[in-house]
Amino acid sequence: MAFAMEPALKNLRDNFYLHFAALIAAVFVLCGKSVPSSNEYSYLLRLVKTYHPQFFLNDITFSTPANEHWLFNHLFGVLTFAFPIEMIGWIGRLSCWAILIYALMRLGRYWKIPLWMISGAIFLWLCAGQSIVADEWMIGGFEAKCVAYCCLLFALDGFCKGREIVPSILLGLTFSFHPAVGLWGIPAAIIALAVFRWEFTRIIKITVIAGVFSLFGIVPLFFTELAGSVSTAEDWKYMVLVGYPFHLDALSWAKSSIILLFFLIAFCALFMFQKRAGKSERTLIFFISFLAVLFIFFCGGLVLTAFGKYELLRYMPMRLFPLFAPLFFLFTLAKAYQQKTFSPPANILTIVGLFALLAWTNP
Repeated sequence: MAFAMEPALKNLRDNFYLHFAALIAAVFVLCGKSVPSSNEYSYLLRLVKTYHPQFFLNDITFSTPANEHWLFNHLFGVLTFAFPIEMIGWIGRLSCWAILIYALMRLGRYWKIPLWMISGAIFLWLCAGQSIVADEWMIGGFEAKCVAYCCLLFALDGFCKGREIVPSILLGLTFSFHPAVGLWGIPAAIIALAVFRWEFTRIIKITVIAGVFSLFGIVPLFFTELAGSVSTAEDWKYMVLVGYPFHLDALSWAKSSIILLFFLIAFCALFMFQKRAGKSERTLIFFISFLAVLFIFFCGGLVLTAFGKYELLRYMPMRLFPLFAPLFFLFTLAKAYQQKTFSPPANILTIVGLFALLAWTNP
């Protein structure tokens, strides 16, 4: 009887559709709030405002154009001619949830770990709130950054397959859909490709193509600057300290959570230096390099916060690292377990990994 059950259990462990459906169900439980919720109160109404200028004509919230999300508003705002805003919210959510979960499962395969480990890592990442600090997420409501993360994840996947044109286009669209995501995701990906030892000419080609498809976001922002709608340094000081400290003010975050992030990337870096992560798994070098560049940006944001450079914090250099670090840590932890890196005698990687798990902010 036990022998008969083993093939069935193996089929369940290896069934992609079952794991995909289970993760989507988990997203419903964790994020399936009514529409609208959170930022959707603004983002979804912006879709209506894009093609209906008289909508909320005297509301100060909509008195200025949302040019930072120009492409998102004009692309998805077309749906307001045919569907009520609540339906658009659910269509957008379900589409982004499915695309992002699928993309994350594809990225997990590059760690060469079993499917059940990939799904388990994504599930734990979702349960932990996706990011440790900065209150960032990619799976939740329907807004511009969700589409931007779809583009970014598939760009990373495409580069790992050795492709250039389509991933470069997606990388540029990451900025066009959400400049704060693309501003840091694009250079991190390009630098990681250089570490990945791609030829200089290929790097230039990717940079040019990504730059061209970033114009959908750059041009509207340029016209915003010309219109004189730039905030002052005092305005941004208020935004950092009072308006959005959970996004921008690192001094308001739990110090233990920031230290934990350092341990997460330390674990990933130490694993890469292990002999077990050799030339046969070069794609891991790309992902850890991508994470390392985001870590440098994050540290730069900490420095800006310490010196009170509030106007520069408007670019959100600390946005992406707290989101990708726990996910890549869980993938790497699963890989280390699979390779029996933790076999006795205990090494420094074991200590760092155990501390990172025990210090997790939301066990």
